[in-house]
Amino acid sequence: MTSPSINVAVSPATSSNVSDPLFDHVLSAEQRTKAAEYWSRVAMMEHASVASFSRFSLELMSVGAPTELLKGAHEAALDEVRHTQISLEIANQFSASTFAAGSFPISSKAADFAFGDMEKIATAAALEGCIEETLAASIVLYQADHMADEHHKTLLHSVALDEARHAAFAWRAVQWMTSTSHSIHSAVSAVFIDRAVRYEMAPENASEPILQHLGLLDQGTVLKLQHAAWHQVVAPVAASLGFLKNQATATGPIADVILTCNAHAPLF
Repeated sequence: MTSPSINVAVSPATSSNVSDPLFDHVLSAEQRTKAAEYWSRVAMMEHASVASFSRFSLELMSVGAPTELLKGAHEAALDEVRHTQISLEIANQFSASTFAAGSFPISSKAADFAFGDMEKIATAAALEGCIEETLAASIVLYQADHMADEHHKTLLHSVALDEARHAAFAWRAVQWMTSTSHSIHSAVSAVFIDRAVRYEMAPENASEPILQHLGLLDQGTVLKLQHAAWHQVVAPVAASLGFLKNQATATGPIADVILTCNAHAPLF
């Protein structure tokens, strides 16, 4: 979902992170700084996602969504609180300072929301939920697989599964909204058709990541993972719901989570 900026407070180092094994000579000061800055930015985005799902629940209420979808939105928001805590924990283990979530900028302008506008809500959910959450889940799963620290690896695997469930929730919400109107279905289809253009060509071969054991990925690797997730998961699922023309079958662990979740929950 969306990721507006937030403040991150930096306080003096605590004994818990300064004494962490990651502060030994295995990692350089530059590597620790890069990792701390990266994971603090991830924490900002996860923190913003709490607000995004809260906003989504209100938007769903404004168009009379089933209570099961409202439940899903609030469960996802709580997941994002945990993801924020996990990201901050990782950042703090690399940093000589302690990061903490600061104030979040809340807009008072009703125009920032799509209350009552189902087409706007559906197209945003298709882009931010069905597409972006699915791609994000694939990236986090890759990060988890390559993290050197076993504790961090376990935490990130749980985050990847959560993000896949969030994507499944978005697919359910979008299917309910598109079932109410042909025009909304057409508008959502346009979102997938437009985004498909971006993934027509495979990205150039990425250079070998050198800090992926810390969770840091170069842009080339990210683009490669996004391209694969689009063709292996997003496009096939979108086609199964009539949003795209695609003959492929959804495959991979992220697809398995999405399909399993939707097999045990009503697709409207």
